Amino acid sequence: MIEFLKKITEQYNWLPEFAAIIGVLLLVFSKVRKGFGMVFKWAYLWLVFPFKGWTAINTILEEVKGLKETTVKTSEDITALKEIVGYNGGGGLMDIVGYIAGYQSSQFWLTSQPGFIMDEQGNVLDATHAYCSLLGLASKAELKGVAWKAYIDRDPAYNILDEYKEAAKREEAFRGHIDFFNASGQDVGNWIILARPISAEKAKTKRYIGYFYPASEKSKAIALKNNWAMNPPL
Repeated sequence: MIEFLKKITEQYNWLPEFAAIIGVLLLVFSKVRKGFGMVFKWAYLWLVFPFKGWTAINTILEEVKGLKETTVKTSEDITALKEIVGYNGGGGLMDIVGYIAGYQSSQFWLTSQPGFIMDEQGNVLDATHAYCSLLGLASKAELKGVAWKAYIDRDPAYNILDEYKEAAKREEAFRGHIDFFNASGQDVGNWIILARPISAEKAKTKRYIGYFYPASEKSKAIALKNNWAMNPPL
């Protein structure tokens, strides 16, 4: 048996060297493949990536340029819009609206009947000259806000204001009676107050326009003297 093994070993004594050579070749191939991978990677980074990087940078620059142009155009549009809509000394829509509002306020001031414009909370926004004359006031500013309550009977004032607010919530016309005192504290009679909503349907703040008509002998005498309407419209 020993002799047999000895003969086999002598016959195939080249196998260890062959195995060693194969191992060395595999190791070399592995290193070469890894080296090729590194070479390709660095070639990509140094040759391909810069091209793509510059392409990306150029794309970003174009986007920034486009954004800048859009911003400038938008700014120009806003400036033009401000010129059209804003106050520009005559031609702007806000100027026109202001002229119309001023004209309407002037016309309302000259209305020959004690009257007012109020919001839904009962704050006076505008008034007629006749209203100020009735109360002996030099300016409608003295009626602005809730200052008008200083010239009516104190207790009914709050009741009638609450009734007015309830009618305003329902956007209904309001009708009531009110006793006035002028700035000197003199009784100027009982008056019918008739107010109607004048705001657009979807307006956030409602507006009411109202007028006073005489309801007592004293108020009728004052109305007759000033040639004011004696009877409210039906």
